[in-house]
Amino acid sequence: MKKILFGIAFLLILTGINAVNAKDNKENVIYTVEDGTKLECTAKRINGSIDDYIDTTDYYYFKNGKVYSPNLVKLYGKINEDPRKVLKLKITDDEIKFKDRYYETWTMNYKWVTIDRKTGEYKFSAKRDFGTWYRLANALGQCKIVE
Repeated sequence: MKKILFGIAFLLILTGINAVNAKDNKENVIYTVEDGTKLECTAKRINGSIDDYIDTTDYYYFKNGKVYSPNLVKLYGKINEDPRKVLKLKITDDEIKFKDRYYETWTMNYKWVTIDRKTGEYKFSAKRDFGTWYRLANALGQCKIVE
């Protein structure tokens, strides 16, 4: 019985030490979503045919409990346009999920994004829809807080 209690106590102490180390290592962890937080996410395309996502760096801004994205606007639109609020935003303790979109005259661009808040893993699926045909891409990378 004493061995079992000692084992449980040892595991609890070990778990507590790992939890403290995880909180101290904030380099790749999205520990806040307060106003003014800026994320820098880098990713490489793992499959698909959209050449714009072979290597990409995306930025996301938090403001008034929402996420704003300038990425698709700058990639396919006018450079001076303001960042757009993302759609279907869901922020939990474990992850941030949302849909980014930008419409051109004949083309619709979508990006479904998932950011793991504990590891900083960044993944997205993108689609460029030309009306009669489309292209897809999936990418994987890392996010970190830069401001």
